[in-house]
Amino acid sequence: MTSNPTLGIQPPQQRAQPNATHHSRTSSQASRGTVGSARNPGLSVASSGGQRGVGTSDNGSGRPSPATSNIDSPNRSANGARGGRQPNTTEAYHPHGTASERQPVAQIGFPPRPGLNAPQREQPPSSAVIGPIITSKSTVKSASFEPPTASLLYPGGKPADYHPWTDNHIEDNLTEQTVKSGFLNKPPVTNETNTARPGLWQFFKNKPGLNTLSSLFVTVLEKRQALGRLIGPSTFKPPPRVVLTTTKRDAWLAELANPAFPLRRLNRTIPYGINGKILLEQCLGKEIPTARAVWLTKCIGSNELRGLKRKVVTGAPGISGELKWIREWTMHVEQFVDATINSCGGESWKEKMQYVLRLVFHLFSEQLLDQEHYLDWILSAFETSNAERMPMWLVHIQLYWNFLVTNRKRGRRLAEGLCAHLDAGLATEDNDLLLPARQRMELLVANLAVSHRGCLILPKTWNRYERVLQSIAKRSSNSAVREALRAIAKRNNRLSKPSWEQESKSPSSSRRQAFAALDAVGLDFSVNHTASNLSDLFDSAQDIVPILLQWSSTIYRHGPHRMYVAARVLRRLKAMGVDLEMGVLEFLTSLPKTCAIDESKIARVVAELVRSRHFAVGRLLQSMIARDLVSGSDQDSPHAQRLIQLVLGIPTHDLPRHVVDLRQIILDNSGLKAGQIDHGDIMELVQDAISEAMSAAPALRFDLKGNLARLDSMDLSGKLAISLWLRQEILDRMNATKDAMSYSPSTQSSFVWAFYVARDLLERFEDFSILADVVGICIPHDHVEVLTSVTDTIYHNSHCFAAIGALKPLSAQVVERYQSLRTEMPLERSYLQSVADLCISVGDQSNIIPQLNHDIARCDQRNAMAICSPASDNAVDMLNTTPMESDEEIERILSSGTTMDEQSMSRVFIRLTARLLERPTDCGGHCGRWFSRLRSFDETNFDGLMRQWVTSTIGGVPVESYRQIFPSLVGSSCLSLSTIIQIADERVQSTSPDDSITRGLEAAVLYALLPFGDGELPATIPEVYKYRLEQRKVGHQSRDIILKHVSCAIALSGGENTGDVSKALQRMLLAPETASFLRDAAVHAGQALFRELDLSSKSTMPTTGVLRTLLVSLLDPTGELGLSALPPRQELAQLVQIVDDLSLPFCQIEAQYLLRAGSASNREATEKLASVLFDAILPAQDGDRPVWLGLIEFLDKTVLFRLRTLAEGRILKLASEQLAGSRTKEDSDQIKHSRSLLRKLLCVVDCTFAAAPTQPLTENANVVTETLGLIRDILSANQLPTNETETEGTLQAKPTNHGVCPYFTALLHLLAVHKKAGVAAKTGTSDSAPVLSVLLALLHHSWLEAYPMTVELVCDVSAQFADDLPDEMRVHLLRSEILKYKDDSRIAFLLGPVQQTEGWLGLVTTNTAPSIPQVGTPTTSAARFGASQPQMNARAQLPARPQPPAQRPGGQAGQQKSYNPPIPFPLRRWELLPDQGSTTGGNDTSISLSLFGARKV
Repeated sequence: MTSNPTLGIQPPQQRAQPNATHHSRTSSQASRGTVGSARNPGLSVASSGGQRGVGTSDNGSGRPSPATSNIDSPNRSANGARGGRQPNTTEAYHPHGTASERQPVAQIGFPPRPGLNAPQREQPPSSAVIGPIITSKSTVKSASFEPPTASLLYPGGKPADYHPWTDNHIEDNLTEQTVKSGFLNKPPVTNETNTARPGLWQFFKNKPGLNTLSSLFVTVLEKRQALGRLIGPSTFKPPPRVVLTTTKRDAWLAELANPAFPLRRLNRTIPYGINGKILLEQCLGKEIPTARAVWLTKCIGSNELRGLKRKVVTGAPGISGELKWIREWTMHVEQFVDATINSCGGESWKEKMQYVLRLVFHLFSEQLLDQEHYLDWILSAFETSNAERMPMWLVHIQLYWNFLVTNRKRGRRLAEGLCAHLDAGLATEDNDLLLPARQRMELLVANLAVSHRGCLILPKTWNRYERVLQSIAKRSSNSAVREALRAIAKRNNRLSKPSWEQESKSPSSSRRQAFAALDAVGLDFSVNHTASNLSDLFDSAQDIVPILLQWSSTIYRHGPHRMYVAARVLRRLKAMGVDLEMGVLEFLTSLPKTCAIDESKIARVVAELVRSRHFAVGRLLQSMIARDLVSGSDQDSPHAQRLIQLVLGIPTHDLPRHVVDLRQIILDNSGLKAGQIDHGDIMELVQDAISEAMSAAPALRFDLKGNLARLDSMDLSGKLAISLWLRQEILDRMNATKDAMSYSPSTQSSFVWAFYVARDLLERFEDFSILADVVGICIPHDHVEVLTSVTDTIYHNSHCFAAIGALKPLSAQVVERYQSLRTEMPLERSYLQSVADLCISVGDQSNIIPQLNHDIARCDQRNAMAICSPASDNAVDMLNTTPMESDEEIERILSSGTTMDEQSMSRVFIRLTARLLERPTDCGGHCGRWFSRLRSFDETNFDGLMRQWVTSTIGGVPVESYRQIFPSLVGSSCLSLSTIIQIADERVQSTSPDDSITRGLEAAVLYALLPFGDGELPATIPEVYKYRLEQRKVGHQSRDIILKHVSCAIALSGGENTGDVSKALQRMLLAPETASFLRDAAVHAGQALFRELDLSSKSTMPTTGVLRTLLVSLLDPTGELGLSALPPRQELAQLVQIVDDLSLPFCQIEAQYLLRAGSASNREATEKLASVLFDAILPAQDGDRPVWLGLIEFLDKTVLFRLRTLAEGRILKLASEQLAGSRTKEDSDQIKHSRSLLRKLLCVVDCTFAAAPTQPLTENANVVTETLGLIRDILSANQLPTNETETEGTLQAKPTNHGVCPYFTALLHLLAVHKKAGVAAKTGTSDSAPVLSVLLALLHHSWLEAYPMTVELVCDVSAQFADDLPDEMRVHLLRSEILKYKDDSRIAFLLGPVQQTEGWLGLVTTNTAPSIPQVGTPTTSAARFGASQPQMNARAQLPARPQPPAQRPGGQAGQQKSYNPPIPFPLRRWELLPDQGSTTGGNDTSISLSLFGARKV
């Protein structure tokens, strides 16, 4: 056979010449070299070690080529030498003589051999043995021959044309022909054809040709199967282990680490004692190549496993022992990897880590580890990793990525781990060191979102990680990633959120969020921030106008600051281009006849806009005339009356003349009387009356008498004109005061009284913008009483001033004025305390508070020094000589000195308290000043006396006495409201609950805390204002305390006692001030209000009387809705119709009260009321998040369970009707109605689940069972229940939008809700398996392919049920389901991981049975190959397979060989080793079994 070194051979590689003993040939064989290797004619041969066909050649010039010449070679071989030539000769053998004797001859030149230009290859060193040339054939060995140094190599590494001398090769026998012609290839065969058609066509062209061809194919397949079957036992034996010393073991490992050292020498024995973690450490320390390290691991592992088999019996114990050893080995690998990671920063750590990663991955890929345990360990380590080790675990995650995302069990853990680390990293985004790791994790999450979305379906943890995916979507510039994350968010919302929260931005949710943002406005109000937040909630800024108008004018909110907040935000919207005029007009004309709106508030907002010139009055009036909204024919309509009130309240002082005339025309045509329109005649009278009152002597109070009473009948425009006049009047008086050289006492008191009058009127008008101007005008005044009143005014109206934007500027002016005055004169304690309270409330002036506290302490010290003065020691003497019968005597005693002992103070205190209780109305406002003066003698003693007196008095005096006691004492800072509350609580605990004293105590507390306006209080204006200020402070800071006392008062007022105290208590509970406080508490402290009212079924709160009236007054203060006259059932239905976002808290309280009143009778009445509520919900307004859902959030759990049962039953009924086809053909309106009804029912289910996550297990099981039954019926019906409008054209054009079956989606939604209920109750895992079986069957139904969104929902619900399956149940379900749906990867993903098996290799056994011919049932080849036959009926229509020869007519009868079904034959991965020995068996399986893949049947 002639070799061709230029075809199919890779470039040769140079080998190092070994210094070994070579075996020469005999003289006859040596003469073969004269032909120059007959296989390569023209080349001379220098035979070495049995090699043929290599030697030197000429380069065409007659001289040897330098590249191939062996001249002067020190290691020249002796083979081929003449006679007794020594091995180290320097002359090469040549047929024409030596190189020195040869003459140049003309020859055809040959190119230099490419093999000599190959790079040097390393060879293991060997010692040269010099000895005699051995020519005997008996001494030639068949092994241990090395290829020559300059040999050509095939791609597989095999030397080209290399045959060791064994004397049996064809070229070892020379003949005359081979000597002359050499060895040539076989001549081509000329009689072969390129097709078998001529030879076979004669058999196939006849009639039975098809059967013949089939028989031929069957025979070929049978032959192929027979050739691919192993028939003998394996002869594999692992290398034995021997005990070696440490030195020899290290030497053996060093030889293993040397790639040039052959494995066949190391394969004889391996050291004993290298296993587990020590094995891995030795591989790392000796830097053993990865392939050799894996080989060593297999050798040691196979020995260990065979040792275990020898120790234990076969069967289950042996298998469990093997699994236990593999698990322990895997744990050793895990510990080794973890230790390497912990050594980060050491020497050559990077190279070591790369080696460890490479080695362990090879062990993992060759299935030498417990893969499940190892992957779970990687995920656990990644989940608990810190920031320093995070990059290395990210490397592991990416290295084993394909194994982690193949099933949901591990993919979900991976997704949750990534999201958890990203969620923790959101707080440390500024850390640049963690930025690469965070970016890498974001890329991994994006990869999951695009390629493995099922891993990111996280129903249990979606509420926690939603913002993580949102942040990734915002930062991503890839549209595919953003779209994928948006789809994932939608899928997770369907499983973890109620139906109304699945869309992030909806009209109802935007309205609700807008009202919540407006309710949260406080002292830190920022118009820019509020306007920006509102703009983000709506697509159009025009939609914000009705929101602001409704919030500012609703009767369900309290506080005049709302008007100024709305006005400022509307001004900002006007700058953004919003049409305010049309917005106001559309809002007023769209209001229903009965609505909870105060039209005067809207007029006030418009008036503020007109004042600031942000509202075009002329355009509004023209639009009203153009639309004929206020004509005579339409004057009785509700919107016409509202528009007339709006026009009547527009201020006219800055309007153009033609606009004023147009306004007057509209008012003249409105039918109003002239006195209601023109106030010009009384304006001067009112101004003169106010000027006279401001100039009058200071009095105890300011009353609207005479012409001042006309102010109550004036419209808004007239009051606003008076406000402007008041501001100018205060400014003129302030300028007059500044012009005076000094402030006389009369001048100061006159200005203080004028400020009191102006403040009282402006607060009555609720014109706080003008009041802020007045306060700013008065701040530069030098009188301490004026400054104290100004400071208290700012504090009292802080919310309104904050809404206007004047709170912080005015507070800064007050602080600046205080700092300038403290260096000029000593300041009063009342003024310092007012400034300190204002600074604490505002918060911006916190740095000045320590200075204020220091000044207050100095003021107290100064008063104490004045008391200790020896010059003023006659107060006791005056007390002994004065009987204190008149006010003048009391005044003379208190002003006669500055010292008083305890006994004397007690006598004076008793007299003052008796005076306060005997004649409270004619004390002229002196009581507060008397108590304050008495307290200055000794504050500690006075506070003790006051506490004792209040304790003995409160609850035992008539309720009317409190209106004289509290304003004087609290307003003069002699008694605090907290002391009253504390004393009342102590006495309530020590008395009987039904005692009348308890009622008196609660009445006293309510009167002290709530600002009842039952007439004028017998105290001075500063004292009353201070008292109201303290009430407002407690009302904002201690709502819970007030709510607790209101609840106690309601409980005490429901008794049969009809005494004066009970009547007074009822009167206070039904007062407007109490309702205002409860409305404010419902908005800002709703949970506390529900808790204190305690309207649950177990409450002892009375269900009739005051509570009923109070709750109705909260919801219907004007009586327009007529709720008080309705029976409970009708009122409950009415609540569903009138509820909105603003009245929701009050409707909730009323609904809870009605249901509790029903439950007080019996359970049946409660269920009837729940049914009434459910029936009222069905025709209610539909939407993405109906407001009526809020009615059932705070109901009792019994009612919630009843509502959920009714809703679920209705859903199942609708689905059953649709499935049975009993419903007639529906038009578009009926379809909309049915879908709207279905949405509302699902909303009820979601809402009741959110309020009460758990329910009785029997009901849960029943609903799930019925749902499964319906799904099975749908599957058996084999058609999708849908309407015709869903299947026309649009379905095929855009299936993602129209491919949704609403009823089926509702059933799946029920399953998801009940799954969450089971998780909340820590039950329900036992029901997951049957549910999953039905869902997986549904997933493969043919008609569901047209509904991609429903298919997606089925997959998500299946994943939700599969997440909680135990491992045993998961494996069992996987084995049963994977056989049904072999080609569906979704099943393996949901229930995986699938156990890796070598399905292509099986163990086949023969079965010899007598041949029983059967007609029509031939034995197919599938049966002979061991396939099962359960699908014979499905293949009945296929052509019959031909019978094998044994069963054909005329075939051999009797015994025939058949085969049993193949049994899976698992490969022993630990024993797949290359055999390095010199002998091989006939059936040795140590070669790679992947070669048998081509023989798969």
